Amino acid sequence: MYIFLTVIILATGCQEKDNLDLFDVDNSYVEFGQPAAWANHHQLYMDSTSFSFAKQSVEVDKVILAIPVLIIGQQHKEDREYNVKINKDETSINLALVALSRPIIRSGLFVDTLFISIKKDKALKERVFSLVIDLGDNTHFGIGKATRTSCRFFISDQLTEPVWWTTWRSYFGQYKPEVYQQWIRIYKPGLDITAPLFPPEKPNYSWNNMPLYPLEYYYPVTFMYIEQLKKYFLDNEVYPNGDRSLPRIYLP
Repeated sequence: MYIFLTVIILATGCQEKDNLDLFDVDNSYVEFGQPAAWANHHQLYMDSTSFSFAKQSVEVDKVILAIPVLIIGQQHKEDREYNVKINKDETSINLALVALSRPIIRSGLFVDTLFISIKKDKALKERVFSLVIDLGDNTHFGIGKATRTSCRFFISDQLTEPVWWTTWRSYFGQYKPEVYQQWIRIYKPGLDITAPLFPPEKPNYSWNNMPLYPLEYYYPVTFMYIEQLKKYFLDNEVYPNGDRSLPRIYLP
């Protein structure tokens, strides 16, 4: 199954290289952009530039990262290739799982897309792997702003503990991936339209947009779904990593 995912690229600044001449119309530069994430008209969750297959439905066995590539300079009437490559020194994922599309800015465009396909593999359950993509110079393009010429992705098939878990531990218990997985299935985006109460909270509370504080009076919908989560583990025998020699999972 293919899922098209546009990646959020984090840029820590916009400092330009000293030799970036924006006034010479004969020069063109390429850099990575900063779009939102999407897939088949549905929002996909991506934490910064980290992607986990474990946060998607089980039938997803391949993801395609769609990264906008912008040009600074003049558009042309012909297609132009730019230089992009995997930084092998900083990449740990098996390169047999990764494929890049042809790096091209088509005629008449200021923005085109680089597609990176990544296959699911059992090794991704064991650790988090890095994938680093770098832009380079060629006869058509120089490289743009220094902070937008490299993309680092972290790819896995794991559910690591989210930052909000510590605040909510009295309701969710010690972190267990099995509990987090079920919470993802239950508390989906779009179900809780409670208005944000505290800055910097965002609308549409869900598993990836939790309220700041575990206050039942202020967040009744969240707690309604916590009760559903608790009931699931009462009604179903679930053990950590499927190991029945360990205590069965219950919520506090």
